[in-house]
Amino acid sequence: MKVRIFIIITVLILLYGAAYWYFELERPKSKIEHILPETSLFAIHGTNLKQSLQAIEDYEWFSIAKSIPFVKTVVDWSDKVDSLETSGKLKSSVTQLPFWISFHSTGSSDITPLYIIESSDFKWNSQNIVTILNTLTGTDYTTSNQLFNGFNLLNVKGGNTQLVMLIQGSYLVISEENLLVEDVVRALENESNRLVDSQYKPFVDGDLQLIVNTKRMNELHQVFFSEDLDRSESVGSVAYLNLSFGAESISAQGTSAGGEVIAKEDASLFGKNLIPITSTAFKWMPFNVGMTDLKELLRGEMLAVSLDMNFSDVAEVLLINTADTVYLRRELDRLSESKTSVQDSTVYSESYLNTTLGYIQQSDFVELLTSGERKMDEPYYAIFQNALILSDNLDALKTIMNEFDNESTWGKSVERRRVLDDLVQETDLTIIKDLDYGSESIFDGLKPVWKEFFSKNPGLKTLLKRVQIQLNSNNESYLVSSTLDFNKGKLIAPIETTNGEDIAAELVVKANAFADTTLVTKPFIVRNHVNSSFEVVFQDQTGAVYLTTRQGEILWKTDVGQRIRGGIHQIDYYNNKKLQYLFFTDSLVHLIDRNGEMVDGFPKSFESPMIINGSAVVDYDNSKRYRYLAKDRRGNISLFDKEVNLLEGWNPKAMESELLQTPFHTRVRGRDAFVVVERTGEVSLLNRRGEFYSGFPKTFDLRFKGDVTLVKGPNFAGTNIALMGEEGMLLQINLEGKVVQEKQLFRPTTRSMYSMVSDVLETGFRIIRNDQNRIAFYDMSGEQEFEIDFDNSGELNVEFYNFRNGKELYAVRDIQRNQLYLFNNKGEQICPVIPASERISILYYQNLSEYEVFVNFANQLNIYAIDAQ
Repeated sequence: MKVRIFIIITVLILLYGAAYWYFELERPKSKIEHILPETSLFAIHGTNLKQSLQAIEDYEWFSIAKSIPFVKTVVDWSDKVDSLETSGKLKSSVTQLPFWISFHSTGSSDITPLYIIESSDFKWNSQNIVTILNTLTGTDYTTSNQLFNGFNLLNVKGGNTQLVMLIQGSYLVISEENLLVEDVVRALENESNRLVDSQYKPFVDGDLQLIVNTKRMNELHQVFFSEDLDRSESVGSVAYLNLSFGAESISAQGTSAGGEVIAKEDASLFGKNLIPITSTAFKWMPFNVGMTDLKELLRGEMLAVSLDMNFSDVAEVLLINTADTVYLRRELDRLSESKTSVQDSTVYSESYLNTTLGYIQQSDFVELLTSGERKMDEPYYAIFQNALILSDNLDALKTIMNEFDNESTWGKSVERRRVLDDLVQETDLTIIKDLDYGSESIFDGLKPVWKEFFSKNPGLKTLLKRVQIQLNSNNESYLVSSTLDFNKGKLIAPIETTNGEDIAAELVVKANAFADTTLVTKPFIVRNHVNSSFEVVFQDQTGAVYLTTRQGEILWKTDVGQRIRGGIHQIDYYNNKKLQYLFFTDSLVHLIDRNGEMVDGFPKSFESPMIINGSAVVDYDNSKRYRYLAKDRRGNISLFDKEVNLLEGWNPKAMESELLQTPFHTRVRGRDAFVVVERTGEVSLLNRRGEFYSGFPKTFDLRFKGDVTLVKGPNFAGTNIALMGEEGMLLQINLEGKVVQEKQLFRPTTRSMYSMVSDVLETGFRIIRNDQNRIAFYDMSGEQEFEIDFDNSGELNVEFYNFRNGKELYAVRDIQRNQLYLFNNKGEQICPVIPASERISILYYQNLSEYEVFVNFANQLNIYAIDAQ
């Protein structure tokens, strides 16, 4: 009996062993294409981690990239391995093995890596894995086994670290997340769960290989952003790109395969001279003209330009290449007339830059025109430079035209034109994102956790300069070419300063210029029309006017005999792209060319009841038919034509009391208006003849203080005049005379005084409260941004600069003490006190992360370089 039992047990053992080896041998030998799971958002592959890191460790951008936790972890572990290998404590060259790092979404805002390492002349086992970990960390590790779908997972624990591993032939899979290793098992079991197919070749023709799961692009986008990714078409299933690293960029070249390849005619890179330098993004793409009446008049290619307008409003402008501008104009005008609602008495039409602008009151017009490629609300239109320009934001449309006229476009910039000319000139899709101008709108869309991350690592925000992507289709795939450019120069480290502490030990003076006597104006930054460089104009107390370079070289000095009243304005008097300097003195209007010579016919005398104290230049339709506006301290407003003749209705226009600031002009949907605000509480809106608009004047029981800000909207009802009462009342009135906001801010003491501070760059406003021993700043909704101790004389001049991308600067000058303080948007003082006797001017260089501050004090202009932290 015992013998029979023994024989049976022996047979069962043999059968079990035979079955095990049969099924083990039948299981296909694992390859990397079997292991990479389809749940991967993207993966990077390299043949030697040590060499990859050595190739980029000296680049400036990589020193900033190491603030990313994942990058820092990889670098730290690589450094440890290298150190132990050098000392002989570690025999295995782990960092010199082929590797894949796959990234997965493991939460609404989380992205987690999965590591895969391929051994060469040894086999992975739990013992050598634990040995390597013990040597690297000095921590004892324990292991335990876990069975998942017939695969043996290895749990490794040590200290606060818990890892899950899977050994498949020569591949070791590692992750902190059990789920990701289970995804690998699913990929091993089922081909549909794999990222790549059998055609994949782990070949690196560059520094690294990047594998992008294009089917999961929206999932990747949702890790970082609150809104879904706007994708208009498929670009394959998986993209295989070879990455090449350089000192100033990372380039990626390869193909995107799988999915449906949509065959279209290529779009040419037209309209380069119509892309403003300030564009946040733009892209060329082909499309099918969806409206029969316009098919023969338009070419099937469009250029979509994104512009970051005032108050963080990103507007899109479409430019479509034309085939026949004459008949196109007739057809659009016919459409405009036919679509005008019965409530509108006339068809909208406006002349701008000698071009007629129109309006089509049809919300799906652009969608129908582009066969669903783009959507836009009721569009304004213009035919300009052989392009049809469409936008539902009239100011954005005018910006395209105005920047062309100012030659401030990508096509007119030597550096940017070179970027465009180096691209393939006909493609299925070309995308450019300019992060110098567009990163703020990107960062505004981030989820809170990522906003906090970039706030703690500001160097990453200033690091990125530009992204460009091109796609070209062939029969089976897309050819992909892309580049990520980095800013040159100084890259800032994370901010560690606190309010009023750790500021620069001394000021850095880049340049200065000395006048003969005390300076009496601010330094006005002007543009050299010959080479587009910035220059500086100012005046001393004897009446001498100076033009200097940013390097402090005095180019000329001319004596005008009287003190300048108001500002110094650059105009194109002859409409020939050459700029002159216009300004008022006590009794004369001067116009000086860039060589310091008076223009023929100038100076011209003008009539005014008393000495003026403010001036402005108005160009209604950008036609260079200028108007010159002047005000005096009693509230009289004079308006002159281009030849300094007083205009009817403005000779002068007498208001009731002193004005809060120089009146300014605005145009809203073809209607011109002048905004006039008196300190004593009266608000007026005047037309071009000096007559009051309906609903004005408006009188308030307030004493206004500070600046007047125009919050521009699509029409008179949606455009607001923002004002601040000195006792804390925030007021907004629309151009129809209706009060749209009244908000009383808390006044902590009876001596606390509020005033409005308009953004010098016209993106909005801030509010300051001055308690004389403290100051506080508030945003446009009246919410406090920061409050700091600040002893002062009570007489402050405050300027606010929103350079976007998180770079906000508050310049606070104590007028009586001639002291200038600069604060960032956290209320931190970013440099020592600067002596200053006049208002200042500032330029910001994002690529250097540096402010250039122009300050007049005594008889000298000083130009300071200040770190933009």
